[in-house]
Amino acid sequence: DAVEAVAPIVYEFPFIFSCRRLVWSKGVDIAVEAFSRVATDFPKVHMIIAGEGEEYGNLTQLVNHYNLTDRVKFLGTISWEESIGWLKSANFTVVPSRAEGGGLINIEAQACGCPVIGSRAAGIAEYTKENETSLLFDVGEVDGCFLKMRALLSDEKLQQSLSENGKIYAKEF
Repeated sequence: DAVEAVAPIVYEFPFIFSCRRLVWSKGVDIAVEAFSRVATDFPKVHMIIAGEGEEYGNLTQLVNHYNLTDRVKFLGTISWEESIGWLKSANFTVVPSRAEGGGLINIEAQACGCPVIGSRAAGIAEYTKENETSLLFDVGEVDGCFLKMRALLSDEKLQQSLSENGKIYAKEF
């Protein structure tokens, strides 16, 4: 299995991972806003964002606005193998899309044992099982994303349960 062959990324802090095109429809700004709210309560947690796109400048400004430049890292475009390595090491991934047609990153995350926090946009809800492999929030809702992040960061048993269930569920694809 190709996923099994990829080694986890070694990173010095616990982290949230988001691998998305940096365009408005993918909602990465929602994830950054939500992260800014959990950052105080979880001072060691970082956020890693992979991808490129027209929203990069706006996202870096948002990170600067919240004084999170030391805790949010932008990777740019990464290979499939790198994304799998990051997913294997992340506390969870955030998929906050305003619109979504597919769901490949969700299946890959679950196959890696990485819990998914996502919006209820089509594609995400279709490729995860809410409260079994993922925690979902309403499209565009920063508060909902924040509450799901806080819940997962506060509950290692929940993280573990979503991780284990995700590995099983991903085999259906």
